[in-house]
Amino acid sequence: MERSELQQFNQQFQQFIAAYKVLEKTQHFNQFEFDLSLAEIHTIVAIGKNKNLNLITLANLQSISRSAVTQMINKLKRKDLVQKIQSTQKKNEYCLVLTSAGEAVFAEHERQQDYLMNELVAILNQHSPEFLSETKQLMQEIEAVWKALPWI
Repeated sequence: MERSELQQFNQQFQQFIAAYKVLEKTQHFNQFEFDLSLAEIHTIVAIGKNKNLNLITLANLQSISRSAVTQMINKLKRKDLVQKIQSTQKKNEYCLVLTSAGEAVFAEHERQQDYLMNELVAILNQHSPEFLSETKQLMQEIEAVWKALPWI
């Protein structure tokens, strides 16, 4: 491939990544009567997928501090999306449970994810296993460059 073709490919790749970032940030906006950040959505999903989750386990699951989890849960409580219920096993431990509004957010997220997965699988099924394997290898090589940048 000529350098100009590689530059065009790189530009298209950058546009692809930018489009994904837009999707990631806007996927759930205007879906609910309250604004939700991506971190709040991820927290709701984690609670929805993991029953009897406590603050420490959630912090570990999301690789964030207990303080950050506590702040996030307090935000979600104020929006009436999450409840803290005292554990029946330990008096100083609380389990996180979605409210009915939180369940609605979780269900909508799952519906959207299922839709996207079905659409993507339909596209991927149009390509050969060899092409997909080469594409996967390309993504791994590019990710390795990003992780090895000398200024990070």
